[in-house]
Amino acid sequence: MPTKKKADDRPPIFVAIDKGDDETVEELLKDEPSNLNMRNKDGWTPLIAAAYCGELDMVNLLIKAGADVKAACRDGDTALHYAAAQGHGDIICALAKHGAKLDVKDKDGETPYNVAGKNMKIRKLITQLLDSRLDDEGGEDIGYADEEGEWEEVEEAEAATLQPTK
Repeated sequence: MPTKKKADDRPPIFVAIDKGDDETVEELLKDEPSNLNMRNKDGWTPLIAAAYCGELDMVNLLIKAGADVKAACRDGDTALHYAAAQGHGDIICALAKHGAKLDVKDKDGETPYNVAGKNMKIRKLITQLLDSRLDDEGGEDIGYADEEGEWEEVEEAEAATLQPTK
């Protein structure tokens, strides 16, 4: 006898993010702007879900729409924690570029660096971003000082190559 498929009871914006459906997310935000700050049963925002899924275009869309890059779920984890845990260097850079706090601690006292685990590329990226300095206009450069003390910028395209090590 065929089993009934359980209905997906998640809010539509989370279903669309999970499917990588940028167009639907854009429509849902246009139709109901409050979708931007909606929380799922775990306290995730759409931005946290997009960061977890590795959807850079979706992350950028949500940030442009006004998503809070510092928002945390019930466990205190931010989009940056999830991007670090999943090894999404490009998303880490995008979040950092828009003001996400790189050394924020969750309820267990763990930072994005800690949750990156053994992924040394992501840990290096986070360290480089933490070493970044303020530029002359007061904004933040994404980069680090190299061994000779020269400033090296980290581009989002470069960060995209920093994927999990196996």
